[in-house]
Amino acid sequence: MKNLKLKIIKLISYIIAKYYLRDARRSEWIFERYQDLPTIFAGALNQLCYIIRIPYVYRLTSITIEISNRCNLRCIMCAHNKGMKRMPKDMEFNLLEKIITQTHTYIKTICFSGVGEPFMNPNIFRMIEHIKKNDKKVVIYTNGTLLDEEKMLRLLKLKVDILIFSVDGTKDSYEIIRGWSYEDIKKKILKFIELRNKFKKNTKIKIATVIFEKNERELKNFDNYWRNVVDGIKYRPRILECEKEKEKRPRKICREPWYGNFFIGSNGEVVCCCGDCNGELALGNILEQELKDIWRGERLRDLRRRHLKGNFPDRCKICYEYQSLLYKPQFRGLSYNL
Repeated sequence: MKNLKLKIIKLISYIIAKYYLRDARRSEWIFERYQDLPTIFAGALNQLCYIIRIPYVYRLTSITIEISNRCNLRCIMCAHNKGMKRMPKDMEFNLLEKIITQTHTYIKTICFSGVGEPFMNPNIFRMIEHIKKNDKKVVIYTNGTLLDEEKMLRLLKLKVDILIFSVDGTKDSYEIIRGWSYEDIKKKILKFIELRNKFKKNTKIKIATVIFEKNERELKNFDNYWRNVVDGIKYRPRILECEKEKEKRPRKICREPWYGNFFIGSNGEVVCCCGDCNGELALGNILEQELKDIWRGERLRDLRRRHLKGNFPDRCKICYEYQSLLYKPQFRGLSYNL
């Protein structure tokens, strides 16, 4: 029965990705977070609210937690190199506990991602254990550089559901973009796969790649190698900030405020978009408010109303996605190819 349910959700994810988002590859993203029929139904109702243009959303369906905004790398497309103003901080364990306590049954997946590297937080394994005890799935985005065999074995023992390595191309482009040895990260990924298979664990191992002018030309060769090695490759265009264009180019309504996902920063600040790295459109702070109150709060509804009226905040006016003949925008209403 469980396998049948997952097959149905996979099929629904594929239909949504191919015919609504117009990119079948994004079915992996949907299935990753919504492996539950009531949750994927709630997500569909959220998008219905977007389609009929009302400033309300049915349910909060997923949460992304930035357990650290510190990072050991300085990737050329990252907010760390674009003037991030927030102070370096690791999320404290009791704050994560508070977040998990406030999640409802529709939220099945907790994702560790954000501006920082999750493994910079010394409490990461304790946090994973707590989330798993609360019967939630755990998805982790990592640059992978801090992983060694001991940490890999701990992740497998804790039954992390998905580990996603950020790898932006093959040797030359990866090392320019990330400033790290491509051979080293390749060995770490292959080692983790080896351990996963040896101990017969179910952890999925994927790769996430940010697409922009530095790596697009070599992505075919990149895909040809990794596609048969890992469990999936997730491509997403680079988010661009184009201050000079904000008054010139017309914008369309962005889907982000309607997705039903919250990004919770290491300082407890809540936003609805991963592009808002400095919390310019903060909806509240989990240290001061309940999650449900932030979700129902006027700030989020007002943000949707502003999009519906075309009265976009400055943060939204400068937000674009890299676009080319090969890759179309995935999230926002307008893209810009530098």
